[in-house]
Amino acid sequence: MFRLGRMRPAHARSSGSETLLRIRFLAGYIIGTLESRFRKRQDANLDDALAETFPASDPPSMTQPRTGADASQSSREDSRSK
Repeated sequence: MFRLGRMRPAHARSSGSETLLRIRFLAGYIIGTLESRFRKRQDANLDDALAETFPASDPPSMTQPRTGADASQSSREDSRSK
């Protein structure tokens, strides 16, 4: 756990600016810790969701569909061969 050590004797008072700096430091530390935990939890949730989508019901096709002139020429060749 994070702890700040005393820089002055217990009876000495710190200045307002020193107190403000300590508060800002602690706030930054806490926010950074919470953000880090949130990112890790979010990444784990995304990984779980992605893992649940695989394996897909249809395997990926190894060929690309033909388009344009290639598709019309292919369909004519298929009809001639029958």
